[in-house]
Amino acid sequence: MKKLLTGAMIFGTFATAAYAAPRGTVEVGFETERVNSRYEDSSFILPYVKTKTFFNETTSYYMEANYSFRYHDKNRGGTDEKAKDKRQRYELYFGGYTMTNGNFAFAPKVGVRHEEFSNQVDGRAERSVFRFYPNMSYKIDETNALSLGGFVATISDKRTGSGRNGDQDSYDKRQSDYLHELEFAHTYKLNERQTFVTSIYNEYESNQYQGTNEIWELRFKFNYALENGKTKVSPFVRLPINRESREVQKDGTRKTVDTDRTRVGVSASHKVNEDWTMLGETWYQTQTMEGGPSKDTVFLKLAMRYAY
Repeated sequence: MKKLLTGAMIFGTFATAAYAAPRGTVEVGFETERVNSRYEDSSFILPYVKTKTFFNETTSYYMEANYSFRYHDKNRGGTDEKAKDKRQRYELYFGGYTMTNGNFAFAPKVGVRHEEFSNQVDGRAERSVFRFYPNMSYKIDETNALSLGGFVATISDKRTGSGRNGDQDSYDKRQSDYLHELEFAHTYKLNERQTFVTSIYNEYESNQYQGTNEIWELRFKFNYALENGKTKVSPFVRLPINRESREVQKDGTRKTVDTDRTRVGVSASHKVNEDWTMLGETWYQTQTMEGGPSKDTVFLKLAMRYAY
């Protein structure tokens, strides 16, 4: 799987751009999250490269290939123990087909995200997430539209213990899990440069060994394009409705844990010229944690996208 995705990424980035690909994009950037000191080991920097390649000059069919790498060397929260943590992520997606029937449109995308994790404390893990994006929309009238975004996925998980403490940490687990992240949205068009989006978001994950996690959120986003047509700004707010985790305990029982999170942020883009676009996003999130202080996170993303 890793070799397949790596090869596809390299092919999408270089070979098609140099020889056959008539058009596409290449995006290079980084994401970083900084978390308050109690949870400092969750902070990271994640550089990435993302490509999108269309198969010919006129078709809408495309391939996306993405690669990112994370490394951080932080103390685990509240201890002097180092948490050397590495993560590599490979993604490959295909899309471009659109089926329309009146005001209804269906534009699915399929693909896989493969991640490899390793650290000196917990060992190694490999996780492959096979995703299906429905991407449905319905135009009610000239100012109102409904849409269903997000994805449903099956997960193949393999975990190997570090063996640091002998047999206690030596194990080899394989499991199959389920995950979906779906967003049902209503978009109201104020004018040609402004839209307001209200949505309900649901995330649900079922884990064979760790239990279930479900999140409901109410989301608001305002999309604003400046008069020059080159700059777009989208402030957003995400408010908790309910979040419930049912964690599997060592004795096999399940413990219900409620944690809420609130996020406020803004994303933006600026078209420098016909070929280059600057991208950015930042947000602040606070999350209640059972039995401890809140987890406060600041996120920043900066990138450049080249279109050819």
